[in-house]
Amino acid sequence: MLQARTLAEARLYLDLMAADVGEWALDVQLVERAESWSVIGDLGFQRLEVSVPFGRAAAHRFGAGRSELVDAAQWWLVATTSAERIRHGDLADDGRARPDRDVVAETWDLAVEAVHQSLEFLPEGADRLPPSAFWSETGERLRQEHPEAFTRGRLTGDQARYLAARNKFSAGQPSCDAR
Repeated sequence: MLQARTLAEARLYLDLMAADVGEWALDVQLVERAESWSVIGDLGFQRLEVSVPFGRAAAHRFGAGRSELVDAAQWWLVATTSAERIRHGDLADDGRARPDRDVVAETWDLAVEAVHQSLEFLPEGADRLPPSAFWSETGERLRQEHPEAFTRGRLTGDQARYLAARNKFSAGQPSCDAR
């Protein structure tokens, strides 16, 4: 059975798998087992189950260290999609309905954390993520389409921009300029 570091990572993995097949209304159940939680996603044609052992203390929402479920490019996709939602999507402050401040702040936090998770795959002293950091079809496709995105400089720059935008937003300034 697949194993996640945290419940948040398990849910994110299921959401990514559903998005890969164009399924946006994922039915998810949380089941308590003898020694773990099971997070079960029903894609209609396929049922995915991810185990999360009890007692895992997590310093980060998605867990410490390198993910074994979500590859580096998928984390990058989560980060860039989160930032795009704020800049141009359903969380953009476009003068119409103002988005909920807590949701916008949480989405900036997600972008920062997702880049951090991508950086976990970067070996000490390396300038670029290794091929072993990409194992999903989506990850491999993104690596081919955006090779420049998976360098130390680009990832740390993205993380700094997202964090700066989050801090500006928290200070009451517009935060949609994190390019």
